[in-house]
Amino acid sequence: MSERIFNSSFSILLLVFCPISIAWLGNIGIVGFLLFILSLLLLVITRPSLNLTKEEKFFVFSMIAFPLATLLSMYINPPNSYKYFDNPSRLIVVLFIFFAIRSLKFSVKFFYWGILLGSILIGSIAAYQAFELGISRVSGFISSPNNPITFGNAGMILGVLSIFTFKKMKDSLGVYAIPLIVIAASMGILASLLSGTRGGWISLPFLLVTICYWVFGVKKRFLILAPIIIVLFFILAASLIPSVESRLLASWYNIEAIGQGDWTSGSFGARLEMWYAACLMFIDNPGFGVGLGQYYVVKKELIAGGILSQTISSFPYAHNELIHYLAEMGLLGFLPLVLLYAGWLFLPYQYTQNGGQTRDLAYMAMVIAVFRIDIGLSEVQFNYHFTSFFYLILFVFAVGFMCREAPAQKNSWARA
Repeated sequence: MSERIFNSSFSILLLVFCPISIAWLGNIGIVGFLLFILSLLLLVITRPSLNLTKEEKFFVFSMIAFPLATLLSMYINPPNSYKYFDNPSRLIVVLFIFFAIRSLKFSVKFFYWGILLGSILIGSIAAYQAFELGISRVSGFISSPNNPITFGNAGMILGVLSIFTFKKMKDSLGVYAIPLIVIAASMGILASLLSGTRGGWISLPFLLVTICYWVFGVKKRFLILAPIIIVLFFILAASLIPSVESRLLASWYNIEAIGQGDWTSGSFGARLEMWYAACLMFIDNPGFGVGLGQYYVVKKELIAGGILSQTISSFPYAHNELIHYLAEMGLLGFLPLVLLYAGWLFLPYQYTQNGGQTRDLAYMAMVIAVFRIDIGLSEVQFNYHFTSFFYLILFVFAVGFMCREAPAQKNSWARA
């Protein structure tokens, strides 16, 4: 009886997680909290035998290392607030959800339906804001203040993930799955385009290559499709959506200016200078950094000393996750963060050669990991509530189902 209650409760939460999380500010915290409490109750009441594989143990260790390094950094260089542990601590919180999904037997279709409904909803919100309200860069309602980058990235990942639901949805809906998935994928990508989020667009080559591997396997000659699709996609998008054309032109002008020696021109140049500031801080204290929350303070001192320009004075972060923590935590934070990225990639990679549903879930997890790492190259994602939770929960959903459905191979690092 208790297992049936847990299965039903998880099914509902997986179904509503994506739509509710992107519908209104704060709802992701409510659903995430319910998932955590439900997972904790399941593990305490049923006490399942986890029997983790070596790959899973490495993943769990990688998820724990960075929060522990954060605590140690706070002890060595005490910050003025413990808020800096809030978002990294969620790496540990979502592990309970991973263990719970891995232990239960409810259908993965609720997860897939949640992705499809979420993608259609976020695209609808974007279309309403752009075409009815006339907002030039749509930002939805998922962050405070409303942020087109956060909104557009969520649309991008949901649109791409919709593609990977095809096989399972085709089993349930037959040919009707095709128009549903096309609509969902298109709406998610539309949200990204209307947000004008260039950082998310940089992920497209990696995401398309992953999709090509999922569709064609190791036939690498098909990977030429990825750059062709990207070029055609942006030509079509720029011709139909003026805001996309303006963002692409702005990117080109930034690159041109840098090529002519103006390194502080536009967002590209500003990021280069922010990264330079972070490198100066790392050189000053390579072991432990300048302390959490101190990047902005030290950067202002460097500006006052004439070492940096005033153009980056308002930016509180280094706009690159790895470089930012290299500055604030030194190698103490940088190395566990690299380990975390490796854990996100290594676990699903081991299952990409499996067949059936396990393979689909492995590629979904790879896409989430690649996208989350990529957007961390232009923003410090652990400084934001939504991105700290949304991608983590999506990822543990995918790998939780993947590890549950994979053949048991407890003594090997690789799967043939």
